[in-house]
Amino acid sequence: MNVQAWEVLEQYRTLPFIWGTSDCFLFACHIQDALYGTDSYLEHKGKYHSKRSAITYFAHQTHTRSFTEAIQTIWHVSSPIRGCIALKGTACGIYLGQTSAFRHSKGLTILPSSSADTFLKPKNPCKTL
Repeated sequence: MNVQAWEVLEQYRTLPFIWGTSDCFLFACHIQDALYGTDSYLEHKGKYHSKRSAITYFAHQTHTRSFTEAIQTIWHVSSPIRGCIALKGTACGIYLGQTSAFRHSKGLTILPSSSADTFLKPKNPCKTL
């Protein structure tokens, strides 16, 4: 991962969890923007303010029925490479190698990457790793 992505990762260690501002999805967007030059964080920031409104927002935006389906319309399934999205249930994290950092209400949790259900990366990145 590049320096900007590591800075974002460090920022989220202590940043309060706020739906629509600094939740797990926006954490993943923020890292992907730093890596690929995309604008997904700003595209989705402030569009929902609770878990319920997040579900409604993603359902309307992607015409899907689940968060996992919605995420897979934004990003596509990938083999695990450093910096890609790690998805565990409905929790988004970042694949770091043997471990992945997952965002939650108290900061970040580092888990074995083998605990992730799938890995994703942007469909149309502006730049490559």
